[in-house]
Amino acid sequence: MKTTQLDHITGRIPAGRSLARGSLFLITLLAVIVVGAILLFADGLYAALVGLAWVQGGMVLLMGGYHYLIRPWHMHWGATKQEVAEELPGDELSDTRVFKSTRAITIKAAAEDVWPWLVQMGWKKGGFYSYNWLEDFFGMDLHNADYIHEEWQDLDEGDEVWVAPDKYGESAQLQVYSMTPEKTMVLATAVNGGWSFHLRPIDENTTRLIARFHLSPRNGWEQLVHYTILEPVHCFMERGMLKGIKKRAERKKE
Repeated sequence: MKTTQLDHITGRIPAGRSLARGSLFLITLLAVIVVGAILLFADGLYAALVGLAWVQGGMVLLMGGYHYLIRPWHMHWGATKQEVAEELPGDELSDTRVFKSTRAITIKAAAEDVWPWLVQMGWKKGGFYSYNWLEDFFGMDLHNADYIHEEWQDLDEGDEVWVAPDKYGESAQLQVYSMTPEKTMVLATAVNGGWSFHLRPIDENTTRLIARFHLSPRNGWEQLVHYTILEPVHCFMERGMLKGIKKRAERKKE
């Protein structure tokens, strides 16, 4: 077993934060101030107050609809309630409950046929089997493999897995925190979190693949960016990844 370099990660896991009282409040406050100022100068105080009330109501409805309807769908795409609630290996890398996604897919292939696709993921290796055009747009230089490469199958605890070129710094570097072949692989992020993959055999020819991602943003600004931008983007890419793995692993059975 290789020695991991995770002291700088596990030693500074922050206390959990409440998004509903943090980032949502900041968004509402900012919108109220900006729109209110415009209306005050344009149409007078009374018109401003009326307009402000409409803006506040609209913001509350939009944020409430997203937070309670849309966000739960994309944070738990494909997963059952039991899978979402389950404690999984790697959860100890952060203490967040707000910023934790669980997504899953059923693959018509044995766990031993799915596992190699997980092991070879990463930059300069098998890629992440998602949308290459979007990865190229952000300069990630990823190339998705369409077959198993034996030279990329030697992965162990403590090894690095890059999600993008090293020019992006430590934010692009993950590290294998723990792994049980054909069952679980846990990757630790550089900032208070983890990305884990779990294989659950349903029968000898069917496997459930569960992906969990979680982190604890360090401040209110990071909370806001993660909630409004990174979460939806990650859902889009991870959903594509799960479908990509499914397509490749099932191809062997065709």
